[in-house]
Amino acid sequence: MDGDIKTLASPGMATDSVAREAIDRRHPATRRPRTIRWFVIIGLLLLLVLGGLYGFNRYREQAIAQFFASNRPPPAQIAAVTAGSEAVPRFATAIGSLAAVHQVTITPEIGGRVTKIRRSCSTRAGRSKPATR
Repeated sequence: MDGDIKTLASPGMATDSVAREAIDRRHPATRRPRTIRWFVIIGLLLLLVLGGLYGFNRYREQAIAQFFASNRPPPAQIAAVTAGSEAVPRFATAIGSLAAVHQVTITPEIGGRVTKIRRSCSTRAGRSKPATR
């Protein structure tokens, strides 16, 4: 009605040449080569992206391993002083707050509580006689 030729014959049946050309214009041949080309292009792009991610992960693992292999921590800094004995007052009368300027923490090699000291400061201790209990 609008200028198109409509036939009752299916596209596979033999028709006259004018009707055949009109059917071919409405239903062009399938474009297989273009579809295959798109699949190849998308496949190559996907391969490129996945290959780049794989390569980046390999590079990252190698760089982290190299960093930790060459990174040596500095030696621990310690300060040692000779221990001495002196009188320390037990009480101080003051108003305000108190904070220690210097502080020392001594940790024993064996856990427990010292209940009795059996030696004085000037006595030399032997291996068979324990100095504390």
